[in-house]
Amino acid sequence: MNHTKEPTTQNAIGTGRPHDASRRRFLGYCRNAAILVGIGVAGWAFYSNVYDTEEASGGFNSRLYPQQKLHVGIKGICYSVGAQQDHPYRYFDWDMKKDIEAIHDKLGCNGIRIYGSDDAQVMKCARMAANKDFDSILLLPFYEGATCDQVVRKVGDFAEEAEKVRAESGKNIEMMIGNELSTECSGIYPGNTLMQRIAQIPIRADDEIYQNKLKKLLGDLIAVSRSSFNGRLCYGAATWEWPLPWDELDLDILGDQLYWYKEYGDPEDPSNDWFSHVKHFKQYSKPYYNTEFGCCCFEGAFDLGGGAWWDQYLTKLIDEDAQAEGIRKYMELFNKADDMGMAVDGCFLFRYLGENYPTEYGTEIKRAVEDHERKAYGMYESWKKA
Repeated sequence: MNHTKEPTTQNAIGTGRPHDASRRRFLGYCRNAAILVGIGVAGWAFYSNVYDTEEASGGFNSRLYPQQKLHVGIKGICYSVGAQQDHPYRYFDWDMKKDIEAIHDKLGCNGIRIYGSDDAQVMKCARMAANKDFDSILLLPFYEGATCDQVVRKVGDFAEEAEKVRAESGKNIEMMIGNELSTECSGIYPGNTLMQRIAQIPIRADDEIYQNKLKKLLGDLIAVSRSSFNGRLCYGAATWEWPLPWDELDLDILGDQLYWYKEYGDPEDPSNDWFSHVKHFKQYSKPYYNTEFGCCCFEGAFDLGGGAWWDQYLTKLIDEDAQAEGIRKYMELFNKADDMGMAVDGCFLFRYLGENYPTEYGTEIKRAVEDHERKAYGMYESWKKA
């Protein structure tokens, strides 16, 4: 796409794809802030009932946090079992069991997106989740920094194990073939590290050479996954990956890592750029998941979207009410999309609590790490409030 031409004034909702002005604003934001939408580095939590957490009973307080129906079929949360860019150690089984119970029973989620770098851990967690009545258990292999060939081979092995869990459990096990692979994978954009590849986004995002590289990789991943996995397949597209011809890819579910940024306009305006992204994916008449969204835990984080984890923001004071308010604004966006006739079929809040840390880290280090996670996306109380 040519960034030198003047912005079009045509309504993006009417065209079914974000207009040029929206695209330039987003890529300019990436360039100037050196951050981007949806990098899964820190975490969050959410839904069905809203609680007054200051009450000793922890009971529902309809005056402070009035309940509102969320018009999304799958109300999910992202749950890490240890990813390379987070922490490589293995989770304890009792931690995962306790977390899954809290996600299903206390937060009221009917969906969960389980991801990690250790396939065995992902499958173990998936089997635990299958013991609960989730409507969607979405599994995501995570191999940050692997080459395209390595990713295809690893995802093929992952798909075989995922099919075993799906067949054994009889539950709705769905599989993501990846997310944001233009930067997570080594070999699409130039760069030896994640941050080097991120820096290439404003330069490469609209270049057909790199779009075709990503399209080929996704095609290979779909083929190798379908050779053994019989459930539904999804991909979590980064905002800069939207120009791909999604109707040419054999995906059952279209996924979008869609965060809110203040550059998108007014949340109340039906022509804002957030709705443009939703409209773009809904035009393909396939189920549409917002595979990742959320809000960091400080005042003003909502407008920073997926870039709020950046180090410069981690000195801000923790504010769970501001985080809860940010999540509430997402709920309003989802409901308004439904009112506009383009309902989001599933949404996955990023993410539950952030990482758990081994006790060997020591009390002082553990406390510092927990504060870092709370200022990032890890949350529990805020999701209940929202």
